[in-house]
Amino acid sequence: MISNFKTWLETNREIIGDKWYSQLLKETKKADTDTAGRIIGLSLWMLNMAANLGVAAGVGPNTVNLQHVNPKIDRESTEKLLHVISSCLCLQYLPKER
Repeated sequence: MISNFKTWLETNREIIGDKWYSQLLKETKKADTDTAGRIIGLSLWMLNMAANLGVAAGVGPNTVNLQHVNPKIDRESTEKLLHVISSCLCLQYLPKER
């Protein structure tokens, strides 16, 4: 998931701008992914970051409904990222950790 987000950032770096690109990379490096809940939270954060940059999509477990992508943003890498985020949301169906 993090690798796909970094690829998406790199692909769209010109549109994102160097300031936001470096800030988002820094935040991604600080991400803690040791539990399913944190992975879900990180995936939703990534969805919000994409939305802030012009991607309108409904994402759920095994569901992606892409409504709009800013024409300047790479559609292929965006779709791939959204499908990875959708897959991460399936973790919510795991039994609670004890």
